[in-house]
Amino acid sequence: MEEKRTYQGKRIAEGAEADSEGKSRIPGRRVEKRKGNFFKDYGYLFITAAAVILVFRVILQLAFVPSASMENTIPTESLLISWQLPYLVSDPMPRHGDVVTFWSDEKGKLLVKRVIGLPGDQIAIYDGTVYRNGERLDEPYLKSTFSTGSYNDMIYTVPEGHLFFMGDNRGNSDDSRLWREPFISVEKVHARVLVCIPLRAVVEWGRGDSAKPFKLYLPIFGEIHTISS
Repeated sequence: MEEKRTYQGKRIAEGAEADSEGKSRIPGRRVEKRKGNFFKDYGYLFITAAAVILVFRVILQLAFVPSASMENTIPTESLLISWQLPYLVSDPMPRHGDVVTFWSDEKGKLLVKRVIGLPGDQIAIYDGTVYRNGERLDEPYLKSTFSTGSYNDMIYTVPEGHLFFMGDNRGNSDDSRLWREPFISVEKVHARVLVCIPLRAVVEWGRGDSAKPFKLYLPIFGEIHTISS
């Protein structure tokens, strides 16, 4: 009996650690148990990262606007959160008044403007006022001090599959009125703006010309693309 206890004592001392109850714990087994629980313990981090990538790379578009051509709707240095998914899988037609991001081959960069003309529309500008198909546009999103210059006294007829854009800061916007090719293909639209975060004030849009924003305060987080307005 004496010898057996001594032998057991040696085995515990050489190959294992004794816990508070005197039971042996094999180091190799303990490490193996930790390895087996790694994904159970930390797998949620990978799932969370995948979900964030899916949301902000596929479903939504994040962009930073450093310029002023969409003021006061989009103040200088604002974060935009835009609905991107439909434009990745197809080419849906925006509505009059939608604020969208799109790629300009002429400028070689991503822009954000308001949709003024759809395919088949005639856009004319007289005395600082925009007319679409002969009717004066009601543009509540413009500041009362902003007027729309025509720059060239032309009537623009929007071709099939294309759009006519203008910025809300009409006196300081490089848009369809000034571009060599005034119309942008619908296929170039990347996303429709949902939320604008200027510093800490959030402005959220509905759709169409009559959409009215509301404001609340939220912090700004995340890495984003730079976009011109």
